Amino acid sequence: MANPHIPHLNNDTQRQRAESLLVAAYRSGITDPKELANFMGQVQHESQNFSRLEENLNYSGSRLLEVFKERNGLTAAKADEIGKIPDRTERQRAVAEVAYGAPAGKAMLGNTEAGDGYAFRGRGYMQLTGRRNYTAFGKATGLDLVNHPELAADPSNAEKLAVQYWKTAVQGNSKARTDVTVAGSIINTGVAGNKNPNGLADRQANATAWEKALNNGYLQEALARHPLQQEPNNPSAVDNQPLQLKPTHQLSPQSLQLIQQSEQQVRAIADRHQLPWNPGMDNTVHAVAQQAREQGLTGITHMKVQDGQIRFAQHDGYALREGQLDARSAANTDARESLTRLALADQSPAHGSAFSATPARAAETPTMTV
Repeated sequence: MANPHIPHLNNDTQRQRAESLLVAAYRSGITDPKELANFMGQVQHESQNFSRLEENLNYSGSRLLEVFKERNGLTAAKADEIGKIPDRTERQRAVAEVAYGAPAGKAMLGNTEAGDGYAFRGRGYMQLTGRRNYTAFGKATGLDLVNHPELAADPSNAEKLAVQYWKTAVQGNSKARTDVTVAGSIINTGVAGNKNPNGLADRQANATAWEKALNNGYLQEALARHPLQQEPNNPSAVDNQPLQLKPTHQLSPQSLQLIQQSEQQVRAIADRHQLPWNPGMDNTVHAVAQQAREQGLTGITHMKVQDGQIRFAQHDGYALREGQLDARSAANTDARESLTRLALADQSPAHGSAFSATPARAAETPTMTV
């Protein structure tokens, strides 16, 4: 296990969790280095350096009062009484009811039933909290978190939830993707405001360290240690197995660059038309990259959607190489399929290219017709 030289990742478990999440986030479409570094830095802070997957509810009476003063009518006497409950689990339940239970927790978190505060306490890398969030993100990731909230603390599920949270709550704000303060305020308070999030200095230091590691080649090393594998025969098992190919089927730097540039172009179109990011766009990113690879392009500098076709091009200053594919087909082609084809193309490069080459000309400004 390589050490990415990130401060406070002090043991193999922390480093393994961090690296696994890094790979999962990148393969989910978070490919811009600054955004990926921001994501990793935020998650590192929220999970106490990848050491905690469940909220610590072991408050003393004085600390409970300090953090949740007047929440649900909390008084000094009540806080002291809770802090002295001898049974650890009973004490945690009482703390959770004060912190997250109704009536305050109903408005904030959708906790409507007795015991919701404890049942839906903070879990996962992003410390998912509250019945409302467990319901929404469980549905988005295909996990039954309402009936089995403990699933959120499983490391593999925590990865899915962290990535989904980022795409749902953070990526809609284009500034938040790379701005540590804005992203932190969304994660910490639920809104992108001017108020600095708790632990801002730590979040910034983490993001800086991750960006340096990514720029020094750590991502490529991590991807090599977590190879993609062929699609499992049982389609229902896809989400329960790591994405791996045979060790010899690695994506080349060229293919990785195509994925990154494709993602940048698709995001630009989505931002321009204020379209929410969804799995179909992830599929499109990888399908375009795969098609560009097969058509002989080594980069994607322009893209537009017109008449149901995605048209993309590489302009290197001398010639314009172009390609296209059906937009609906791209959105419905599972990203895993495209990744597999990219890996196979890297192992057995096609002879000849399907792109069309034209004399150099001024690149057309990408536009999109919806």
